[in-house]
Amino acid sequence: MTAQQIIVEVFEALGKPSDLSIYTTGTFDITTAGSVRILAWVNRAYKQLLFWKLPNGVHLRFDSTKGTLYFQSNVTDGTAQAGTAGTITLESGQVLADDALNGWVILITDGTGQGQKRVIIDSAVTTDLCTIHKDWVTNPDATSEYELYHHRYKVLDAAHAEVGYNIEADPVSEFFSPEMIHDLTSGTEINLSPNKWSMAGNRDTHGNPGVFFWDQGSVLFDKAPDAVRSYEVEYVVIPPDMTAVGDIPMMPEVWHDAVVLWALHRGLRRAQESSMAWAVKQDLKDMIRQIVQQREMQQDKQESQLEIYRYAND
Repeated sequence: MTAQQIIVEVFEALGKPSDLSIYTTGTFDITTAGSVRILAWVNRAYKQLLFWKLPNGVHLRFDSTKGTLYFQSNVTDGTAQAGTAGTITLESGQVLADDALNGWVILITDGTGQGQKRVIIDSAVTTDLCTIHKDWVTNPDATSEYELYHHRYKVLDAAHAEVGYNIEADPVSEFFSPEMIHDLTSGTEINLSPNKWSMAGNRDTHGNPGVFFWDQGSVLFDKAPDAVRSYEVEYVVIPPDMTAVGDIPMMPEVWHDAVVLWALHRGLRRAQESSMAWAVKQDLKDMIRQIVQQREMQQDKQESQLEIYRYAND
């Protein structure tokens, strides 16, 4: 179904209310106040269904809303300009923006203070000055060489000042959450951690990450990658809103009627038709359950046929 067909179906199911008219001189018009309002309900319904949570706790996922992107971890090195008890001044240009290196690990690899490791808690773009989480035992100086690692890789758009140290998504507004990260360098998978707290106490560790957590728009590794490694990210896409009459929801057609029901439910709530809205909501839940059951039955049948084929060829 197209956006126009969905809008028309919702409008007619609501009883063609005059304050939601979708026609101009008898012709469908997507720019009328009624069309704009119904389309807003449709878009909301569409996206709610894309992330619907089933009673067993599993979220619906559609192939059309799966995305893939690639990025590399980075290890930045340099020679300090100066240091004090609680700070270090990095090479010029390494602080891409104020606070860009906050949370990063700095390790003195050679020269004065060699072997010391600290976490950066403040960084200034104009002075290259970084404040560390606790004072140095031996203050670094202009002979101190260092390496910088970070656990947190932000998902940013291409124009962001810090994108060079992070993950570029274009557009970032369509990136919902990562589901799996593949370490292409080692051929291993980095699994999603169920909670952030399982990685507590790892703020100053570095090495090959084993798990990650999705935290406020960032991939948070349990260990800061300490070498340049290539990663593939499988993520859930947030599709753009439908805006044109011919736009089609990014989901199998069998789900389009569910979009209609959800938008209809919203329209009935607006009209304060609570009993009808409740009934439509139950119809929606029943429809989703039936679609999911049919899909599971199809998968079971395909697997059964595969087993029969394997048996016949043994």
